[in-house]
Amino acid sequence: MGGSERTADDLRRAWRTELGRAGLQVGPGPAFTITHSIRLARIEARCVAGADPTFEITATHPGLPADVRIRREVDRGLLARTLGLGDVRTFDVAFDDLAELQGDPGFLLAVLGPTTRERLTDALNAGLRVEAGQVTGQVRCDRAAVLVAWVRLAGDLATRLSLHADRVPVTLIRLADRAVEPRLQAAALAALKTWLMADTPHWADIRRLLRGPRRTTLGLDLAAYALGRHPAGAVELRADDLIALLPRVDAPARAAIATRLGTIGAANALPALRQLANAFFERGAVKAAAQAAMEQILGRTDATVGGLAVVDPHAGLSLADEDLPDDEE
Repeated sequence: MGGSERTADDLRRAWRTELGRAGLQVGPGPAFTITHSIRLARIEARCVAGADPTFEITATHPGLPADVRIRREVDRGLLARTLGLGDVRTFDVAFDDLAELQGDPGFLLAVLGPTTRERLTDALNAGLRVEAGQVTGQVRCDRAAVLVAWVRLAGDLATRLSLHADRVPVTLIRLADRAVEPRLQAAALAALKTWLMADTPHWADIRRLLRGPRRTTLGLDLAAYALGRHPAGAVELRADDLIALLPRVDAPARAAIATRLGTIGAANALPALRQLANAFFERGAVKAAAQAAMEQILGRTDATVGGLAVVDPHAGLSLADEDLPDDEE
């Protein structure tokens, strides 16, 4: 048996009790291997140099995409580093200078919050990286407590970098709404629109944005884009929001909005509907929908003020969300 193997075995014997108290499973000798689990993350550590204790750590999680790569900028070629080829930016200058980020921009922006960036900074500087669906690398551990800390950090990062696809749009909506850095907000919106092309919009979050102080910017822009992709989503929005969206959406969405306004009897929409019905360059389908909506509204008038039905402008939600709490960060 070689000297390094004896040293690794000595470490295993000396650290077994402390590692066990921390919940880590120590494998049989003479090799020094450790396994640990944190929720769905599985972490393995193997002693590769006993005299100067160095461990190869690998953490996996079923939700960590295989195409995500995070490593130090200095670890890639000079040309790629200079040009920033394919690099996703978080607009955290210190982190972006340190890390190369490869993968889906929307997913990376969604998972790389401030705490995750801080922990990744420690991991990258110590020699860990993210690639092929795992957090991996070699770290020096001169004490059992240090090894425990790195094993837990690797498992925590694998968990933080795992996000179900359904949660990505929700997270991007909140990032775009709360971002102070304009470039980060723009990047989150661009990534969000890509995700919304294939997925059903998260209307509850869009409605919250429409009720907030940014209603005329982020909320309306996002709602207009979502309706352009999913015109049937008109049933999810309020009458006054639908009216505000009419000049921002394409013809199919305008027709869907007109139909919805007629269905809910939104009398405050009559001026906008008349404008649609009489617009010279408007498409026939939109004009027909606007005319039908006006007939519905006027035909069902029960109480009138000045000849127009009085309808709550907040009517029209298929799902009430007034009391829905925001998700935790």
